[in-house]
Amino acid sequence: MSDCQHEIFNCVQTVPIFKHLNQEEMNNIYQIAHTKKYKKGEFVYTSGDLGTALYVVFSGKIKISRLNINGKEQVIRIVAHGDFLGELTLFSATELKENAEVVEDAVMCVISANDFQRMINNYPSITLKILDVMSRRLESAEKTIETINLNSVTQRVSTALLELFDGKNVVDLPMKKGDLASQIGTSQESLSRTLSSLQTRGIITLKGQKTIILNDCEKLIETTFEV
Repeated sequence: MSDCQHEIFNCVQTVPIFKHLNQEEMNNIYQIAHTKKYKKGEFVYTSGDLGTALYVVFSGKIKISRLNINGKEQVIRIVAHGDFLGELTLFSATELKENAEVVEDAVMCVISANDFQRMINNYPSITLKILDVMSRRLESAEKTIETINLNSVTQRVSTALLELFDGKNVVDLPMKKGDLASQIGTSQESLSRTLSSLQTRGIITLKGQKTIILNDCEKLIETTFEV
């Protein structure tokens, strides 16, 4: 099996929206998928493009973002292995509203729009899986809007850190600090000040540009209630 075939095979085998299929069904998906490699800084697509395919991330990271009328970037999410993008326009003939920028060299498993339509006709359960993921994304987006509108910067930063730690004591930020700041609705300067304050209080320890060590989980939780 070539490297390309191996990537497609593993992509189909490990992606959540396909994992419930039996081997014969997976083999059919395997036949219509192809791989495409992207370098850091490239765009999978940009706002205004027509949706032509479903992209499934096999490796690497992709930043999904939008620009407001003033040209300011709002980071929506970072997608990685097993996640997918570009699906919205495959259900309706509309232009893409987001930019998908590669932030870590990536390999994508790609299924064309025509093959995608045939795929969901043949396997309706895949549509349900995709809708399940989309509904959770919507819930996450609504939660983010609520957090930005109602919580202080400290509360937002602490909540984001708790989600990143998620049972771990050490994390490497999955994105640049500027992107994290955008995602939680603050500036990079405010984020840096808040992280430095949490370190001064002994709650976390910063190592380099991306590594954060959790020293006191209970105190970090307490900061999510600070005004």
